[in-house]
Amino acid sequence: DEAIATLAPMLEAGRKLQPSSRTLVRSIIGTVMERMCVETAGIVLDLGSVSAAARARLAAALGAENSAAMARRLILVEYAQFAPTFFKAKLGDTLAPSKGIGPVVRGPLNLLGGLFVNPNATINLLGQHVFELAALAEARQLGKFSVRQQGFGDTVLRHPGMKNLFGRLLLNMATPAFDKMLDSHWKTADLREALRQRLTAHSLAAATR
Repeated sequence: DEAIATLAPMLEAGRKLQPSSRTLVRSIIGTVMERMCVETAGIVLDLGSVSAAARARLAAALGAENSAAMARRLILVEYAQFAPTFFKAKLGDTLAPSKGIGPVVRGPLNLLGGLFVNPNATINLLGQHVFELAALAEARQLGKFSVRQQGFGDTVLRHPGMKNLFGRLLLNMATPAFDKMLDSHWKTADLREALRQRLTAHSLAAATR
């Protein structure tokens, strides 16, 4: 019971962090917190004698089921953060940290970026992509999701001509690899549902005795 009393608040925090986070990283932290707590709760139930009150406390900490909505949000939260940041970003400043570009080259790249980046077209292209991914994530169509995610870079780079060339290059570098994060989300959801069913079954069995 003491172990459950320790786990329940952490589990609640992980569950609450996911729908309230403003960044992808914090959403993933919430998922990891939840998964660790759910797995540990399973070990406690396997090894210890847990009272009905503690089991009820654990069940309450699981909260309402929202896996599909959270999968969709996991994809869209990055777009909500990226869009306003992108309008302020300059090409040279964006490439400098990862490419080791010095100040002498950074200035001209910032100037060229203004000539070859169409912010509205770039954001619209990203928006179309992430909303397609969000629908697949929500429906748990992970195979189609992976294919669409992997094909996005090829699609934007194969676009002919110089129009918005740097915008497409930036998108190819800035779009996260969502596959592993989404897979972790749904595996955690399965663990949560298994724990929920285990607690429900125990309660029903206790009620019939």
